Amino acid sequence: MNTLQKNSLIVSFHEWHDWFRKWSIEKNTLWDIPVAAEKWTVRELISHMMRWDRYFWEGAISLIISGEEKQLQIQHLDFDIFNEAAREHAHTISIEELVQETLHYREQIIRALHELPAEDWTKEYRGLDGGPFTVQSYVEDFIWHDRHHMKQLEDMSNSL
Repeated sequence: MNTLQKNSLIVSFHEWHDWFRKWSIEKNTLWDIPVAAEKWTVRELISHMMRWDRYFWEGAISLIISGEEKQLQIQHLDFDIFNEAAREHAHTISIEELVQETLHYREQIIRALHELPAEDWTKEYRGLDGGPFTVQSYVEDFIWHDRHHMKQLEDMSNSL
């Protein structure tokens, strides 16, 4: 991977942070509204986003950037269990704390991504279960994930 590709991915990965910061200010009364029929509330969805960022920050990115990549704590998870815990967590903290944590973890990751040399983006790391992990695939997957949930939130906001 070259520096231009790395920077392009970081810009795309940063979209969620900037979008969420603006959205959380403009739409601050929508937190307990479901994003669609039979779907999570906004609060729960944002907690889901934050918890994934926290998981990757604490279990992978912070360790890679500090040279402790042999200590990676990530592994393949049961997504349903992880996501349910994130949904439940949404109701244990205030909206202000949720917003701050959401921005904090994404900012930490973005800073680290800038520091990581472009050639290390494609390096294959191993998680606790031996599964492969590359920074590039993680960032690409979460750009898609971010955009998916941003669209849900935009559609919900526009339908009100």
